[in-house]
Amino acid sequence: MSKYSSDDNRSMQLNDNNERYYSSREGNEVEEYDEIHEGESQMGSPFLKINGKLIKKSTITEVIPHWECTVENVENSRPSYGDPKTMVRLNYNFSVDIRTNYGAEFVVALPKMEPKSGSYTDDEFEYSPSYGKNQLVSEDNFEKVIAYENLGETVNMHPSFYETHGHETFSNEYCLSIVQRYMNSIFSK
Repeated sequence: MSKYSSDDNRSMQLNDNNERYYSSREGNEVEEYDEIHEGESQMGSPFLKINGKLIKKSTITEVIPHWECTVENVENSRPSYGDPKTMVRLNYNFSVDIRTNYGAEFVVALPKMEPKSGSYTDDEFEYSPSYGKNQLVSEDNFEKVIAYENLGETVNMHPSFYETHGHETFSNEYCLSIVQRYMNSIFSK
């Protein structure tokens, strides 16, 4: 006769703090359980707060970036030698659709970015302020700007680059870069 009743055994199998919980399951679920929770602890909190709800980070399956942009011609108040007297200013609003593996979808407007203080890391949602002349996106630097720089919600573009290429391609790539930095910043917390 066993010292545990069938009800005792059942309750031990349902308690994840008990070895019978794991032995009653098939395969390597103990290792999978540990790997999942180990990965989540490396991401900081396992949850994100989105629109007043807590969403488990591991349930996010897709992030779709969106941008809106206003375009205006402005005077270049501090042109360097060879720079144009006017520039094209792009003012952005960024948002994302976040989809989960259980069918929920959330639309999130990205917060306004703060100026960078100190060295930049991918885990911070900051931009590089321009204290000197206005940095102009041009044929020479647009790939570098997209890949490595974050100029915030306001980007100044050389008029000849704008006339030749418009801003659609740049805006799509820049938005993707900004959203990736935003997602890195919230996943690291």
